[in-house]
Amino acid sequence: MYKKVLLILSSANKLRRKSFSDKSSAPPLGLIYIGNMLKIHGYPVEIIDLSVEDYSLDDFKQFLEQYSPDVVGISVYTETYFSSIEISKIIKSCVPSCKIVLGGAHVTFLPEESLLNDSVDFVVRNEGEFAFVQLMEYLNNSHSYIIENIKGLSYKNAKGEIISNEQRGYLKNLDVLPIPDENILPSENYTYAATILSSRGCPGGCIYCASRAMSGGKYRTRSIENFIGEIYFKYKKYGIKYFNIFDDTFTANVKRLSLFCENIKEIGEDITWRCDSRADVLNEDILHMLKDAGCIAIHIGIESGSQEVLDGLKKYIDLKHAEAMVKYANSIGIRPMCSFIIGHHSDTYETIDMTVELGIKFKNEYNAMVAFSTNTPYPGTYLYNNAEKLGITIHTKNWNKYDIVQPVISTKNISCTELRNIMYEGQIRMNN
Repeated sequence: MYKKVLLILSSANKLRRKSFSDKSSAPPLGLIYIGNMLKIHGYPVEIIDLSVEDYSLDDFKQFLEQYSPDVVGISVYTETYFSSIEISKIIKSCVPSCKIVLGGAHVTFLPEESLLNDSVDFVVRNEGEFAFVQLMEYLNNSHSYIIENIKGLSYKNAKGEIISNEQRGYLKNLDVLPIPDENILPSENYTYAATILSSRGCPGGCIYCASRAMSGGKYRTRSIENFIGEIYFKYKKYGIKYFNIFDDTFTANVKRLSLFCENIKEIGEDITWRCDSRADVLNEDILHMLKDAGCIAIHIGIESGSQEVLDGLKKYIDLKHAEAMVKYANSIGIRPMCSFIIGHHSDTYETIDMTVELGIKFKNEYNAMVAFSTNTPYPGTYLYNNAEKLGITIHTKNWNKYDIVQPVISTKNISCTELRNIMYEGQIRMNN
């Protein structure tokens, strides 16, 4: 019987000793959703977050031998792909009968790459809650459940051929998912008391982002009643008063947002929260509404200081309006958090300088938390699939380097080495 499940969020460092500063801003919400779904169906589940938990190789092996999982699911990001494969090999060496399942954005778009490894048995593509449960049912009752019928699953058949089943349809009603219980993980490992998700997907279509591809181009939301119910539950049961709303674009639907703001104030006046937004779905009235409902910080992706560059990214925001929203948010007591990307396909030295200067201005004049990253062609993005068309040269498929810090591309205007130097100089300018 395949009963006990271990779910792992891998780290780019595989296994290491953590420092006191090693905290993640958010727990692995995707694994928590899957874990809760498995528990409802009677499967014991343990979750390990290797990005924050303190495991040496010997510790990890000892845990595996003691828990002896029947199935292990590993959540894989591009930069953690190689370490995930190494972890799968360690698991197989300790528990040879164990089945290894990989999931996440990277393996969704490149399932064959994973399945070429003997230590990987299955890949669950896109959303995993129902596919993982069906896979468990197949493993425990293979005579009555046909593997070919599990949509969204990739695997090797008896001949060793890699098979990718039909794509699974995206869950339309998110309310059917159980409320994720983060207390399955040690809360001291995370900087936010509760990370919550009210939607999946993003209405935007930026060429550097895989969110739209992961969600099938569909933006789907939980009902406000269901979402508020989760906040109420965690506020009353655990006394949680600060929430990290992890949606790609929480402010996308103004009517829905208004209902949320009205309802959250009725739960408790001491509740505060942060969210992510796009500048084009913000105005002063919306920011006031957020502030009145307890919002204390908002992340707005700016990504470039050049309007021309932004237009080429299919970002479709007005830079002057974006700056006005950052400025106004700060003026009413909402801390702006702004991200910028360096090395877009149409970037020049001049446009990158404009980007750095805008970031410095936001930090100094609007009290914004500012982060710079390099343009990274993640699998599944338009950028990755159309690199040659965009004049982008991808220099390496060493996924360990896809960490948004070290450049892995050259553009038609700027070399990879030059991008590295520009990033370094930009950080110095930002911190002076």
